[in-house]
Amino acid sequence: MECVDQLEDAVLETLADTDHLVRTRAATVLAQCTTERARDALQDALNDRSFAVREAAEASLGVLQAAEERSSQSPAPPAPIDWSSAASQLQEPSR
Repeated sequence: MECVDQLEDAVLETLADTDHLVRTRAATVLAQCTTERARDALQDALNDRSFAVREAAEASLGVLQAAEERSSQSPAPPAPIDWSSAASQLQEPSR
């Protein structure tokens, strides 16, 4: 679990990057994280100066909301987070 926390911290830090593409990617990756910190960060990203970041944050919050609604309707456990996939999305964005 500690590794997951460390990775989440790294993703959250990239939301403050100067490059809007990096911030956009971070907002997209946070759709896979269900912590309150991630939700708060996505809420803050809705005010980002970049439209792309705001759009990604809104989409990620929608994904999290939909997952929450599904989990409240059925007793099935949430899908495990594929942190290696999430980490790979933080690599240099394609241009």
